[in-house]
Amino acid sequence: MSLGLLGADLATPPLLSNAAVFKGRFVILGRRLDLANEDERLAIWTSPDGLYWQRSAVEGISAAAHAAGVELELRDVAVGGPGLVAVGVERECCGAGVNGAIWVSVDADAWTRVYDADVDGTGGLWSIWTADDQLYAYGEPGLLTSSDGYEWEPVTIGDPPAEYLDTPIKADGFLAYAVGTGADGSAGLDLWRLDGSGWTNTGRLPDSEGASFQRGVASTSGWVILGERYRRDRVRSLAWVSADGTSWQAAPTPPAAFIATDVMADEAGFIAVGYEYPAGCAWDWSEANGETWSSSDGLVWQKSDSDGWEHKFVNVLLRSNRTLIGVGVDFDNEDGWGNGAVWTAKLPPLAPAEPRTPPDGLQVGCG
Repeated sequence: MSLGLLGADLATPPLLSNAAVFKGRFVILGRRLDLANEDERLAIWTSPDGLYWQRSAVEGISAAAHAAGVELELRDVAVGGPGLVAVGVERECCGAGVNGAIWVSVDADAWTRVYDADVDGTGGLWSIWTADDQLYAYGEPGLLTSSDGYEWEPVTIGDPPAEYLDTPIKADGFLAYAVGTGADGSAGLDLWRLDGSGWTNTGRLPDSEGASFQRGVASTSGWVILGERYRRDRVRSLAWVSADGTSWQAAPTPPAAFIATDVMADEAGFIAVGYEYPAGCAWDWSEANGETWSSSDGLVWQKSDSDGWEHKFVNVLLRSNRTLIGVGVDFDNEDGWGNGAVWTAKLPPLAPAEPRTPPDGLQVGCG
């Protein structure tokens, strides 16, 4: 499925991280280049349809804060508390300290900074999720929990499986991390679960020796993890699929030399977006050539037509009914900075539900 450029601008350019759906609207976190002031600033965008976006007002984002040397970064967002809660990192000037940063919003349009002693000076927050109407946030301070997004309490859990953790997979009520094992992390990828009770090792991915994690997705349709293995100056893409997140199978036909930026599960299968693996050592983001891969079962992946995808790629995948929405960056312009861009594609129609046959022989449709 080839995505067609709509030309809807987000800013210049958005560097996107995570997204959520709130009251029928899409919410995306990231950073944007402020060309007038020659700096980067965090930003939150909202959209009613995924096509046209506007920036929200975020407390603490100002030229004065930037001039004072304060760096803010948004990492994750979840629906909960007063409406939405976002977490990230605050780096004080001149190495004075690193704090966890929390914002809350009732409407996604205006965000208020929350200050809590448990995240002051303890390092940044990386992830947030909900379970049983309770919020959980994880990062350098460890695991925190809150019922409203304003007041947070630490949760005592064991040590993490590694000092540095990749992007987690958000599942229903918990996070999952693919973590390299062994002295140098090359013995294989173990899948670790993090919930309100702590860490649990759920097993090792098959044929994952020397592999590293890229992106993954968990849904009622199944799980997919995408990764890579670098051997003998060659990169091989890898994929694993599971029905329940516990028992895994390595894909015999994964994507080829591909770096995934996002992967989505759909009733018709799985879709992954990203860009082809860059050649050589000296590489610039503007040289990225976007790719889209899809699979009906997570085992056999096919590449979509990539004509016209030079110097552009999708960061985040969204879905509105049977329309796939890709939000990313288009570097194919004169100034070389790149622009935020939106692409759309039609997802395959879903097969109708199997009809039931009552005893009298009449067929009754499920629709």
